[in-house]
Amino acid sequence: MDHGPYPFGFADDDYRQLLEQVRDRDLLADLEHLAGLANELAAIAEAQQRIILEFADDDTPGGNRAVAEILLADTLRKLEASRFEFDRRLGLYLRTAGHPLARRFPPADDSLRERIRAVKAAWPIDRFVEVVLGADLTPTKPGQWTCRCPLPWHEDRTPSFVVFGEGNTAKCFGCLRGGDVLDLTKYAFGLDRVYDQLAQLERLAGIGKRGRS
Repeated sequence: MDHGPYPFGFADDDYRQLLEQVRDRDLLADLEHLAGLANELAAIAEAQQRIILEFADDDTPGGNRAVAEILLADTLRKLEASRFEFDRRLGLYLRTAGHPLARRFPPADDSLRERIRAVKAAWPIDRFVEVVLGADLTPTKPGQWTCRCPLPWHEDRTPSFVVFGEGNTAKCFGCLRGGDVLDLTKYAFGLDRVYDQLAQLERLAGIGKRGRS
């Protein structure tokens, strides 16, 4: 059956195989998560810009303004990457969701936004890093902590992992991994699917049994 032309330059058989593997709910979950992450990163960027303005006269190497400028540049790069990935996955979803070959899945029983809000409320970023990842946090300023990186495959000799309470995210400036509690769950437990990350966070928080994808 010919449903061409196919996006991304796929031939008929290759595109058919791709569509059989696409899970609509996973794509939608990723889109929801990426949109939320972009909003959180934008909030962090605004906070870092305020710090730069507050310490505009601080020309000390390694001072507050210099550190804030480095953090802001990194945040903006990550924000751009998250928005690019959002657009890429949205395009994939829109191109496959209504295609005759796409597999159909029943609608989710739970509101994805509600589940994400619930696990983030249950696991503020500092509590998650301490309790789940087993890190010893040292406060550096109100709402910000640092520690040795608690993520797998990184032997951190100096505290390079920073936890940002205002944006509810964390970042390792050694291995360059980080994000919100869903991202950290991905790295810590090797879970690539957002639904699996949610399920793990719900189990850890003792949140009632949820439907599985």
